[in-house]
Amino acid sequence: MEFIKNIRVREAIFFGGLILAGVLWLFFPLLRATYSDYQTKRMIYEMERPYREDAYGGLTPEATYALFIAALKKGDIDLASKYFSPKRQAEWLKELKAQKEKGTLEIFITNLPNMQKLEKFTSEDKGYIEYSGTDFTKKKPKESVEINGKKINLPERHVTYEVSFIENGFTHKWKIESL
Repeated sequence: MEFIKNIRVREAIFFGGLILAGVLWLFFPLLRATYSDYQTKRMIYEMERPYREDAYGGLTPEATYALFIAALKKGDIDLASKYFSPKRQAEWLKELKAQKEKGTLEIFITNLPNMQKLEKFTSEDKGYIEYSGTDFTKKKPKESVEINGKKINLPERHVTYEVSFIENGFTHKWKIESL
């Protein structure tokens, strides 16, 4: 009797294992797809995290630019770099640190465009605004460039500016995209 009980237990375990293997075989693609969806959502969340957590910037491009200038004038280049879009912050922090180390930060600030003198262009994309214009009071000196092995002298010309802003869709704060 004991022998028969052991056989039935073994048979039950064997057939239970077969049924479990069959169920897993049937549902494995579904489990794999669910895990893949989870990984994709997690990756997207991680890519969006800097934008979701970004609290710097103004409610208008002009306000962001004023905050940027104010931070530069205080010498707070870490704060100033945070007014750029998250993908540009590291490169601008590096640039601003270099300006500060060379002692040219004041000159850099002086050479920044005056937003009141620039013309505003809005795109069809409501979250992007560009300002551009020419400052007729400032001139770029003559310079020479080499194109295809030929040296070309460029004449003295007026300084032109372009500043573009992008709205952070998560926080609705405006960020400097390019300067």
